Amino acid sequence: MFIKSEPSIWVPAEDSQGRVLSDKYFVNSSVQYNEAFQPMIELTFNDDGADIFGELTSRLVGQPIAIFVG
Repeated sequence: MFIKSEPSIWVPAEDSQGRVLSDKYFVNSSVQYNEAFQPMIELTFNDDGADIFGELTSRLVGQPIAIFVG
């Protein structure tokens, strides 16, 4: 996961323990559809990845983030 610190510059987002969410924590992704049949991406992380993702998204509310999956 990356946070946007300046236009066109993305930097890795670290949690309070200095961990960066990476493929090391990634388990799966899939497309799901909500009640209005709009597509949503579902991401699944292992337990550590879920903790990191939860902390980052809680701390970065209102800020743009990007997740790059190759």
